[in-house]
Amino acid sequence: MYEAAGRQYYEDHVNYIRRNDRFTVRTSVSSSTNNHYYKYVIHTTEPRWQDYRENEKHKCALDFQQTIVCCLVEAEKLKLKSIALPFVSTGISPIPKDMCAKEYCKAIEEYSRIRNNTSSLIEIHFIDKNYALISLIRQEFAQAFNKSEQPCVSKLEPGRQNLKPYSKSTKVRAAQLRVRTGMDSGNSEVCSICWNKMMQPKKLQCGHLFCSVCIDHHFKNEPTCPECGGIQGILTGIQPPGRMETNIKSSSLCGFPGTNTIEIVYVIPSGIQGAEHPNPGRPFEGITRRAYLPNNTKGQLIAKLLQIAFDRRLIFTIGTSRTTGKTGVVIWNDISHKTNPEPNAMFGFPDDMYFDRVLDDLGFKGVTEKDIQP
Repeated sequence: MYEAAGRQYYEDHVNYIRRNDRFTVRTSVSSSTNNHYYKYVIHTTEPRWQDYRENEKHKCALDFQQTIVCCLVEAEKLKLKSIALPFVSTGISPIPKDMCAKEYCKAIEEYSRIRNNTSSLIEIHFIDKNYALISLIRQEFAQAFNKSEQPCVSKLEPGRQNLKPYSKSTKVRAAQLRVRTGMDSGNSEVCSICWNKMMQPKKLQCGHLFCSVCIDHHFKNEPTCPECGGIQGILTGIQPPGRMETNIKSSSLCGFPGTNTIEIVYVIPSGIQGAEHPNPGRPFEGITRRAYLPNNTKGQLIAKLLQIAFDRRLIFTIGTSRTTGKTGVVIWNDISHKTNPEPNAMFGFPDDMYFDRVLDDLGFKGVTEKDIQP
């Protein structure tokens, strides 16, 4: 770091340590550099997971979140337009990776809320040599921002339905949350993954070019174009082993009189996280979930597509429950399901937009009618 940032960085860093002895969480300080690529380095320290009691781990997460906010505020004080944040919680006693990604997202939301579009910051980049960590952050942002911009807040009569508004315009796409692994140099001879002159260029279906070695390594983590987010090949997830069963019920769902019901049963047993999961070697808690569709043409189509998504390990993932806050549990992976067969119930029918919504969710993960075998 000293070699890259120059003498000024070294002097600022040493002077701060002499005055303050050490860095603390929820604080940050900047050092100027002699490097023309970046003007400042912002210093902070993340909380140590082991320093918090078992019943106070949520405080560790909050301290981490506020530490990131402090860094963003420091960047604003310096009137910076962009900042690059590494995946910092990877040292001694690191915070679980999935929780770390979640708190990054919360920090950005909190900072955006308190600054209310008055900040000088325009771009916030996440960087790390481990592509899987960056993908984890992108997944968390996709989950957080794939929500209605105007939540439904109303007082309804008992028994009436309160549906969350849905608009395709609010759906966060891969191209909007793409992993930027290079700089927009404007030079077609430069690989935007390694930033070097392109070696053995490989052209993707979308037309973008990358070094063969770079893009092959990228595809080991995710089969998408790093530039536009377009899916290349078949996307697979990290869903743990389990089974999916489909049954036909004689009852009808609300809005589909005289039509039988397709009941889907998902069973994911508890187990140990693998190398592809957020915390390899640690246990995870499994689940059993039921979902319902009308047994008509659209319902049958969606059931087939859900089976394909399940086989590709895309229906579930391992993360932190948004309802209980518990980590290391199997959770939904952003594909809409109707889990309540009762009429006019939350997560039930009628819902005129559901079919479009779930088809959009499936398409977002590369599952379309073209994947159904004749």
